[in-house]
Amino acid sequence: MSDNIKSMHPVIADFCGLLESKNVPYQLNDNDENMIRFRTRLPHHEATPYVIIHMNPANQALTLSLSNVFRFTSLGPKIFQLMNVFNGDAGNFACKMFVDQQGELVVLVSAIVAGEDPRDQVEDYLNVSILALDNYYDQIKEIIDESQKD
Repeated sequence: MSDNIKSMHPVIADFCGLLESKNVPYQLNDNDENMIRFRTRLPHHEATPYVIIHMNPANQALTLSLSNVFRFTSLGPKIFQLMNVFNGDAGNFACKMFVDQQGELVVLVSAIVAGEDPRDQVEDYLNVSILALDNYYDQIKEIIDESQKD
């Protein structure tokens, strides 16, 4: 573990310990000890998105994102329609999908984590976001493939 774990949020430190116990390599952000990044795998696809987890120590706010799976060179109505469906899907509890300014598709979770097991809550949010992206993967890929034909 890095020296800056001493000053990091306890939930992030605990989550780093979880990653280490599962032999998952991660990176600490050089400028913010409350932010980590690592790769994960979608359960039914060969995609390995980056996971970024940040805890705001002032208010226990979790920000978790999955990215680096899909990049769009142009956006059309089909991806916006799919994002609306994704964002309204109750099964994607707390997850929102958007395309950032570089055309990168991002799945984002923002939540307050507290109580007896906040690390377990972070892990639950991570699992929900992974499954949500996995469930929509084929539809997103189809939109990209169709746009490349045009």
